[in-house]
Amino acid sequence: NLPKALNARYQAKEAYEIAKSMQPVFFTIHLSKSLLAIILLSFCYKMDEQMRCVPLFFPATYADLQLLFFVTHTILSTFCLA
Repeated sequence: NLPKALNARYQAKEAYEIAKSMQPVFFTIHLSKSLLAIILLSFCYKMDEQMRCVPLFFPATYADLQLLFFVTHTILSTFCLA
């Protein structure tokens, strides 16, 4: 019974160390994706009568914003997980 208890104790310690080492990566991913969402939301900060985006900086269509979000989200996910 003693080897099983030691094995379980080492597994718990290893799981804790892995989880602790992953925290900065998860924080970085969350922060970068949140900043991306904030930047993209600033392109369309209100809607006009025809439900079109009223740009804050320069005009961009909804399709452009979706494409920009998808591409940058994919790049951030790949970069942060690599």
